[in-house]
Amino acid sequence: MALWPVARWLLLALAAVAVCARAEEQDSTVDFDIPPQVLATALTQFSAQSGFQVVAAASGLASAHSQGVSGRMQPLAGLLLLLRDTPYGSQLIGARTIAVIERDGTEAAGAPMQNSEPGAPVAPAAATAPPLEGHGEAAVESDTLNAVVVTGSRVKRSVVQSSAPIDVVTAQELEATGAGTLTDALNLLLPSFNLPATPGQDQSAIVRPANLRGLNADQMLVLVDGKRRHASAIVNANSSINKGSEPVDLNMIPFSAIDHLEVLRDGASAQYGSDAIAGVLNIVLKRDNHGAELSSRNGIYDFKDGFTTQDGADAGFKLGNGGFAHLSGEIFSQNFTNRSADAEGPFYYALPSGAPDPREATAGRDKVIDGLPITRTLNLGYNADLPLGVDTHLYSFSTFTARHGTGFENFRYANGNNDPPYDWSIYPDGFEPREVIHEIDFSTTLGVKGADLFGWTWDLSSTYGKDDAAVFTEHTLNATLGPGSPTSFYDGSWINSEFTNDIDFSRAFQVGLAGPLHVAAGAEYRNNGYGIKPGEPGSYETGSYTSFCAPVTTTNTSDPCYPDTTKNPSSGAQSYNGFSPATTGHAYRDNYAGYVDFETRPLPRWDVGLAARYEHYSDFGDTRTGKFSMRYELMPALAVRGTVNNGFRAPTVGQSLYATSSTFFQTINDVSTAINVITAPVASTEARALGATPLRPERSSNYSVGFVATPTRDIDMTVDAYRIYVRHRILETGILSEQLDPGIGTALQQAGVDPSTNVQYFTNAADTRTQGMDAIFNLRTQFSGWGLVRWIAEANWNQTKITRIEPNPPQLADITQTTPGFQLFDAAQQGYLTVGTPRNKVILGGTWLDGPLTANLHLVRYGHVVDSTKADSGIYEEIPPAWITNLDVAWALTHKLTLGAGANNLFDKYPPQTSLAFRGDFGPGSDYVGFEKYSGFSPYGYSGGLYYLRLTYRFDS
Repeated sequence: MALWPVARWLLLALAAVAVCARAEEQDSTVDFDIPPQVLATALTQFSAQSGFQVVAAASGLASAHSQGVSGRMQPLAGLLLLLRDTPYGSQLIGARTIAVIERDGTEAAGAPMQNSEPGAPVAPAAATAPPLEGHGEAAVESDTLNAVVVTGSRVKRSVVQSSAPIDVVTAQELEATGAGTLTDALNLLLPSFNLPATPGQDQSAIVRPANLRGLNADQMLVLVDGKRRHASAIVNANSSINKGSEPVDLNMIPFSAIDHLEVLRDGASAQYGSDAIAGVLNIVLKRDNHGAELSSRNGIYDFKDGFTTQDGADAGFKLGNGGFAHLSGEIFSQNFTNRSADAEGPFYYALPSGAPDPREATAGRDKVIDGLPITRTLNLGYNADLPLGVDTHLYSFSTFTARHGTGFENFRYANGNNDPPYDWSIYPDGFEPREVIHEIDFSTTLGVKGADLFGWTWDLSSTYGKDDAAVFTEHTLNATLGPGSPTSFYDGSWINSEFTNDIDFSRAFQVGLAGPLHVAAGAEYRNNGYGIKPGEPGSYETGSYTSFCAPVTTTNTSDPCYPDTTKNPSSGAQSYNGFSPATTGHAYRDNYAGYVDFETRPLPRWDVGLAARYEHYSDFGDTRTGKFSMRYELMPALAVRGTVNNGFRAPTVGQSLYATSSTFFQTINDVSTAINVITAPVASTEARALGATPLRPERSSNYSVGFVATPTRDIDMTVDAYRIYVRHRILETGILSEQLDPGIGTALQQAGVDPSTNVQYFTNAADTRTQGMDAIFNLRTQFSGWGLVRWIAEANWNQTKITRIEPNPPQLADITQTTPGFQLFDAAQQGYLTVGTPRNKVILGGTWLDGPLTANLHLVRYGHVVDSTKADSGIYEEIPPAWITNLDVAWALTHKLTLGAGANNLFDKYPPQTSLAFRGDFGPGSDYVGFEKYSGFSPYGYSGGLYYLRLTYRFDS
């Protein structure tokens, strides 16, 4: 593919730029010019002039006064002078992140507060993020929960001071996982985050959505530097887990661009709008104005296939007077893995005489590729800030992704319905179609912000994002076109776009309480668009070959060309039909929102927050949400906290418009049979004939209560319980087919639709209750002469129950007479929600730091999972709990060069093999074709261990 030589050159060019940046970063002193003024404004100017990120509790900064600093000096020396004669000290909590923390009275005024481990590498934790969607800032601390953070709040607080649970993941932690994608890395690090092996076939194997707290992927809001990220154009209609969701693709962000991530595990629709039902993930970009880094990681699965490479580079530069520009890029390449079983039984239909086909004697038994898809990705990004005056900044950041993915589909037998015995066969030994996606994704944010507009801080920004996914089917055919059928097709494209505009204000007022009243308010306008472009005609049309060898006719029933209607080939490309003009189009939606937020401390130990939000959507009207949060400190080492909020998730434009047609294998009369299934838009004739109505927003109620304990400086612990009710969940129906459920054809025929049509559509299918608990424990142990060990014990327990299922629509009210127990939202779909993800997940381990050595050993236990894909046949596959060992060891050969090696799934653990009954009968007399040797529901995959080497070179001063 022509993209990859170009990509390599782009990365080499970025590497060359990084090397050139070394000359500038040799001089690490800074020219400061900060006049005497309010400390909050002085710190803003210090951050802009030094390139360091500053995090601090907002309380008190507006009333404290700094004497300023002027002259050329080291950044930390400048900060020391800036804080002299103030009640604040400083603590370095990251390579370029400083926490400004109120002194407890034992330190001298202006003295810098020291790291708890001077000179030790910074571990998981917390550094401040730019405002979440412009509404607040979040921070990351070092290796305890005591550093400053405010994800989910508009007031900077420490993790333990937050009223809602927050996870913070640093770039160093991501790197130490050895994972090639962000979703894979988070699955190894966060107990409340789960990523199934493959949530389905087709495009769902390439775009793998993840779950937070057991809810669907699109019920987690994703921000980049505090700004809303657009969703993928790929709706997971053909998936199992996360079925029907249209999530943000986290793997479009370059690893090399990420400073850290913050994950708010709490409902936050009142603060950030739609989608924040399960929580909020904020990806914070690097802001360094000098230095550079080159990295490379190479790995292989089970020491035999799935070879992956990830080459990245990033570099920082000074921009103007006190600004910065940070460039990032990476190339990711993954080859496929194959964990299929050898097929059994004959591959070919018997000869007219009844004798076996002679080709059986030499036929290979490995006919299927089942595992991870082929992926090639180029990710580029930048982050920039330019001071326009004393307290005003122009800022911008952007990402660009080009991705090529190839997934492998079910095997088609030779001379079967979809490879008929023409005078010559296109695939005489059968074929396995391949679905290919060419995807272009980009997002750009441009904004301006200031620290003092009549006492208010303000932020005005616009973000535009777009994802264009073109779909192709290769190594295939359209059997109805006869022996002249093409073997590859362009199927069409999905396009999703989002244009978001925000203005936000915040200010603290002294109102006579124990703490100031923090007030924030703002407004947002958002436009969402979704489009479907048609494919080439051959990808969807029905040709003249409607039965074997048609249009030839014969009366000899033993002739292979006898027009047996039970063997009619499927129309369109196998196994993914293109989009016809009738199923394409564009749709748009406007959204207007306003919010207000209050936080204060009525009593010295009591923090209270209240947020409210109003939104108006052009297609379904208004919604109102609110949130109340509080934290009470029972004693210095123990505090309780809790939140109550309601939320919502608007149906995406894509879910309303999405249309596609795929080949599914369903068990009919105890035989696994290929049938074409269309996912019909809710406004289509097919969907309305079967009861579809316009989608409504999902509504949620979220309750959380917990405690935070810090009994010593080396121990911290948080425990949070939650219960989330979601009403009107947007899900996909089961396959509605006359072959599966007699009576469906009658409803279709009454609407003028071919009764043999097989249909699925999106609907507000059910109400659910999700409840669980998160527990996180950190312990730090110093061994004299043997370094430091940071121990962790983390766990999530989670359970989802369906509390109500929408009754069958009037159009299908009588179908239970022909199909007893029929439900629009069938048993398989119910299982995906309730038992498709682990009931619990535990992470135990530690990080050992001893001079140049860093070693990470973690054990992850994934709880019980059930695969309900074949529930229509009464077959359920169980995946028992399993412990997976992950190890990473890194050695700093010099202060710039680090070499690492490790393994994810060190002991090459596989889930149990599926039963023959689950795999089904796929061909002429065979037990199975070799597909689904392992269930795609496995939370730790089924490709075996990933063993890797990684190398990092830093150009730091």
